[in-house]
Amino acid sequence: MGGIGRPHGLSMSDFFSRYGTEEQCREALFVKRWPNGFVCPRCAGNTYYPRQPKQLMCASCRHITSLTAGTVMHHTQLSLRQWFMAMYLDAESKRGISAVELAAKIGVRYTTAWYVLRRLRLAMSQREEQYLLNGEVDGDDMFVGGVSPRRPGRSTHKVPCLIAVSLDKHSYPKYMRVTPVEGWDQLEVTRRVLDMVDVNATLKTDGMGGFNDLSETGYTHIRTISAHLGEDEYFSPVLHTQIANLKAQIQGTYHRRPSKRHIASYFDEHCFLFNRRHMRVGVMDRLLNACALSMQIRVAESA
Repeated sequence: MGGIGRPHGLSMSDFFSRYGTEEQCREALFVKRWPNGFVCPRCAGNTYYPRQPKQLMCASCRHITSLTAGTVMHHTQLSLRQWFMAMYLDAESKRGISAVELAAKIGVRYTTAWYVLRRLRLAMSQREEQYLLNGEVDGDDMFVGGVSPRRPGRSTHKVPCLIAVSLDKHSYPKYMRVTPVEGWDQLEVTRRVLDMVDVNATLKTDGMGGFNDLSETGYTHIRTISAHLGEDEYFSPVLHTQIANLKAQIQGTYHRRPSKRHIASYFDEHCFLFNRRHMRVGVMDRLLNACALSMQIRVAESA
């Protein structure tokens, strides 16, 4: 009930058949960037001359643009084949891929692999920010991180987070959003919930005080309060499963507690893969689309 398994994934044989050469990767990226044909970013002209392998010159204004210009793939020395392989390995893995493993798979240094994954997660984050959960939604607070000896409950130094999962008519999970929070006060919790859940949704939570303002904000808010729930139990079985899966991914794949600075990108990666797990076009296609249409933002190279 709600793992990240994707039954219609792209086989490695199919991947190499579609993207096995640099030319195939260039053609695929061109189609993603300009599905209706080339459009010059300066004059909107439709005719171009090929120059260097990744460059196009507009026939009207002579402006030169790159296939990767303005995307998270720009200003790197990696080949498109390496970028596409990184996308494939990340998209088709049930729990994501670590920088150590990616470095070995595509033949780069650890720091380069880490940088590539940061940029892939940036593209995923940009896509996830465009969508809000709606309909029936379960939400809860949680902590993510390693063991904190002698610091139980909300006094822990683990990262505090909010998770929300929309449900279908059979109460199975449809889509998920996760975000770190600065604390549990009502203003912060409400602000973060508004970033994840449509205000017209019916939102079910436990009795945590930070959720108290949700009804006044406009949500149909259902609070479930039970004195019989233990510290590690949840009012929603769906949330219980998804929280366990998320923690298992972070601990099992990355083998350390992510820094608060970067943890939001790990959450967005997890949600991106989960939310597209049943798409017939495949998660690789959606990740390629996200990277092709991404907006480049400077990504810090230091961990």
